Amino acid sequence: MWGSSIKRKAMAVNCDENKKVREIFDAAIKLESEIENDSNSSSSISHQEKTTRCIQMLEDVTRMISELGLFSTNEDVDEVITSDLRYFLLPALLGYLTLRRIESLVSRLDLLKIADVYYKDFLTRCQDYKIAKVEAKEKGEHTE
Repeated sequence: MWGSSIKRKAMAVNCDENKKVREIFDAAIKLESEIENDSNSSSSISHQEKTTRCIQMLEDVTRMISELGLFSTNEDVDEVITSDLRYFLLPALLGYLTLRRIESLVSRLDLLKIADVYYKDFLTRCQDYKIAKVEAKEKGEHTE
């Protein structure tokens, strides 16, 4: 009796957290669309503020997904809930938005390195879930 009550409460909390993740992700996607269609220069303050805010939102979603344990690398993509598949795009979106940043506090090379990490994470995720047979090559590696 006690166990089922605790289990129901845990499921309710998990459901609320999933809803929060979806809401933040959807808001970030909407913001990314605004960034993409922004008529201002990509170096404008408003454009850069939107980009930074979108990155922060997607990083928050990434942390929340990790805390919820939505994904496991021992699963195939067929085992992932359809509505959660969109979260596979998180590292690719973060890489893309990182490359749109223009900051005086961070060198362009540092931004490229950060984006590289995000893109490699995306490719690794595609490989782990058997979405595609791809490998993230390290600098200087060649295929034969």
